Amino acid sequence: MKKFGLVLLLIIAFVGGIIGYRHVTSNQGYEATMTNAHNALNKQNWSDAKFYYQEAQKEKKSVEARTALGQLVYAIRADKSANKGDWQDALDWYHTAKVVDGAVDLVNENIDVAVRKVKTSRASSEAKVSSSKAASVASSKAASASIAASQSKAVSEAAASSRKAAELSSSVAASVSRSSAAQSISEAFKSSKAASDSTTDSSVSDSSDTSSSDASSIPASSSSERQMDSADVAAARAELIAKGYNVQDLPASELQAAMNQVIDSHGGMTLEDIAKQHKW
Repeated sequence: MKKFGLVLLLIIAFVGGIIGYRHVTSNQGYEATMTNAHNALNKQNWSDAKFYYQEAQKEKKSVEARTALGQLVYAIRADKSANKGDWQDALDWYHTAKVVDGAVDLVNENIDVAVRKVKTSRASSEAKVSSSKAASVASSKAASASIAASQSKAVSEAAASSRKAAELSSSVAASVSRSSAAQSISEAFKSSKAASDSTTDSSVSDSSDTSSSDASSIPASSSSERQMDSADVAAARAELIAKGYNVQDLPASELQAAMNQVIDSHGGMTLEDIAKQHKW
């Protein structure tokens, strides 16, 4: 009887030892799984954290694991939105995860870290967009300025061409005017010469009909008595100026004297010859 009781006691102790070992081993496995879940949370690795919480639930049901799993569903959605650049959508999902009933403090702390990262990424993205827009605007302004400069250059070139054309036209007109003036002077000289020749012939004829004593007493028409009108003097002045002589301020009497010399020379001298003699 005593032996039977001893054997039974040993059996009970053995079974108890096995059960105790399993319990300790199970607790150790649960704790290790929960530690892995916490480490994943601290890295904001929501998928791994979800996996470890699910494993922990298989080993031992807990309120933390159940609540954390509910929060992680929303955190994973937020992370996917952030990866696509849907910043506001990501922030909304994180907010939903934080307000889950009985939210786990460790989960919320790491969600706050993730929210700061999302906001930083959004600010950086918006800054890049603004910078790109500013560069585009600057490029557009530069292009507009270049076009305006080209147009201004074209206008300046057109104006310069117009000025050159006007100067050429003025030069041609001046040449024509000088030619006309010279022609007028030549015609005037021809008329004056013809009149002089006619007067001379008449004087010679008259002198042949009178006595020699009468001829000596009547003086011939002298060049000093020949009068030129102002138009003739102006024409002569214009001709000499056109040929480069400095007669702008020359008295009209000197020009008239020069013109008389030309007439008296009967074609032997020109107005320019006289101007050269006087060094005008």
